[in-house]
Amino acid sequence: MSIQERKARDASRMRERIFKATLDLFAKGGYPAVTMRAIAQAIEYSPGTIYRYFRDKNEILRELCFRGFEMLLAIQAELSDLADPLERLRQAGRRYISFAQQHPDLYAIMFTIGGLMKKDPGAVEDRPPLTAYHNLESAVAACLDARGWPVAEVPRVALALWSQWHGLAMLLVKDQLAGPIEPLQACVHQAADLTLAALSGDPGHRVSPLAGPLSAALLPP
Repeated sequence: MSIQERKARDASRMRERIFKATLDLFAKGGYPAVTMRAIAQAIEYSPGTIYRYFRDKNEILRELCFRGFEMLLAIQAELSDLADPLERLRQAGRRYISFAQQHPDLYAIMFTIGGLMKKDPGAVEDRPPLTAYHNLESAVAACLDARGWPVAEVPRVALALWSQWHGLAMLLVKDQLAGPIEPLQACVHQAADLTLAALSGDPGHRVSPLAGPLSAALLPP
């Protein structure tokens, strides 16, 4: 291994340590808990070391945000072989919510730093968050086109679907849904089906019954 390759490897490892420390700090105390000094203490280095890799904490959080969306994009890309556009949307919703359940702290970062992203003077169209949303719009367009619905409805339907998925995901991430886990997962997953069924244009389309009572998904008092 050359000196240059070793330096690149060491830099990559340090960046990963910084990302992990930032994620842990955010999980414990949110945005205010993430400071360059706190990150340095967590990885047992001086704050100056962190500045060699990132200009400030917002840059670290932004990169974590983009990494989360890149992971989500990779998961959604696996659905491209599904022939039925409605089924692709249904599965996309389930995978979106499952992603939030599996990576709750990263998911929270992905949507907590939106204001920081808006202030970024760089290019916007190639950002992973916007790519993910454009992909959703394309999936909705394919679904509506296949069923003869007006394409003009795409923005409204895409926003409605994403709002539902995101709302359910945040309720899970913030532990605001109570009840046995299996009925709860069924309620969460099949809630997306109820909305997507309306897009089918088929009055005979039915959603399979919930695995448990709706009361299992009620918000805690």
